[in-house]
Amino acid sequence: MIDDPIHGDVKAVGSSEKHHDGPKSTPTSESSASSGKEAESHIYARTASDKLKYSFSNVSVWFRRDAGFWTAAATVLMAITTIVYTHYAKKQWIEMQDSGKQTDRLLCLYQQQLAQLTKQADDTGNLAVAAGKQADAAGKQVYQATIQAQAAKISAVAARNAAETANESLHVSERAYIVTGLPRLDTAQKSVVIPFINTGHIPSGLIQVEKHEMLANSDMVPDVNAVPHLLTTADVAEKHWSRVHFQSIVPGTPQEIGIVFDQMSADKLNSGMQLILIAGQVSYNDGFDGSTQHRWLYCFRSLYVLRIKQLIMTPCDPDVFIPKLELLDGYPNNEEKDNSLSPN
Repeated sequence: MIDDPIHGDVKAVGSSEKHHDGPKSTPTSESSASSGKEAESHIYARTASDKLKYSFSNVSVWFRRDAGFWTAAATVLMAITTIVYTHYAKKQWIEMQDSGKQTDRLLCLYQQQLAQLTKQADDTGNLAVAAGKQADAAGKQVYQATIQAQAAKISAVAARNAAETANESLHVSERAYIVTGLPRLDTAQKSVVIPFINTGHIPSGLIQVEKHEMLANSDMVPDVNAVPHLLTTADVAEKHWSRVHFQSIVPGTPQEIGIVFDQMSADKLNSGMQLILIAGQVSYNDGFDGSTQHRWLYCFRSLYVLRIKQLIMTPCDPDVFIPKLELLDGYPNNEEKDNSLSPN
């Protein structure tokens, strides 16, 4: 396959070399033909490397000879490639446009969602602010309600205190007060009468009078301050204690108790050689339902006043004399019933 073109080329070359204007059968032509044969034999005698080199040379000649064809073919190929590339580029561009449109639509949707989320966030923020305001308002209302409740409680306490104060004031001002009046000494009857008086405004409730009485004979009786310490059992001529009850004492109407001393002597009393001592307590209800029991302590003793030469009953200290009398009369045992006059 390689030899044919080369041979053709040689012939062509030989033809070009044998091209002359004179007759073909000249000795010069024969000499040229003989030279061509020698050249041809010489070509076939080349080494393999020379043949290869010559083949490449021929190929180069062939390419140079058909350069226009290959340029056109390359141009057509480039045109086709350009058309194909343009087609696919257009498709890619269309796809890119479609993708861009989809991206735009997605961006639009994302923007709408973002706007909705922003609006929801704003609404949530507004709701939170409104809730905070409501909470603040509720807190203020609770605080105000607490203050009002405290004020109402204070007012209620004040009203209750005022009512209690009013009731207490009414109670204090109107209740019964039981006290003892100044006793009357009657040496002829050998008795001492003690009045019990209600100085209040309403009748009292139940009253119990507990009384201790003693009559003593002693040279030391005139010394009033020495009596609690110097009186002994040997000096006591009479001693007894008892209880008397009243249902009630009405204001302005005293109740009296008469105490009889069998050994009372007017002469001894007037000379200061005899002493009468009466003491005790009054327990009573003040006339109001549910009120506690009240207590009134009393104490009286006989005293002869030399300056006026008169025998009188004078108050003494119940806290000092009641314990002394209780010790002498054996209280709370040995209660006597028959030493008192009947209450009026």
